[in-house]
Amino acid sequence: MRMKNKDIKEFREMMVEDQQGICPLCNRSFSTMNPRDVCADHCHDTGFMRGALCRNCNGNLGRVEGLANRSKRGLSKISWLVNAVGYLEDRKGAPKYDSIHPTFKTEVEKRTLRNKKAKARRIKNGKAST
Repeated sequence: MRMKNKDIKEFREMMVEDQQGICPLCNRSFSTMNPRDVCADHCHDTGFMRGALCRNCNGNLGRVEGLANRSKRGLSKISWLVNAVGYLEDRKGAPKYDSIHPTFKTEVEKRTLRNKKAKARRIKNGKAST
């Protein structure tokens, strides 16, 4: 049954209740959110409603699905995502290889770089501290 736009709010509230008020991806309670940040998620292939998600998870899921769809190389996007999850699970513990990527920055290195850039901006704007 194709819904009408006026029916979305009531249907979204029903999905939220069905999910005990929790976003199934991030496990946040919808009650802590602005009601506008609760989305009625739907499949972009079939149009069927899937559930209620917080706005952040809904947007990220859409991006992940789009990227998976472009990356699948003959697999379904679900198969590709399952493979991606398995790959990450397999490599979440001790590193498989004893080499660090050259562009990786630790949090301390990132903070140092931010501070250096901020200092350069202050000097450029004539607001250098002594």
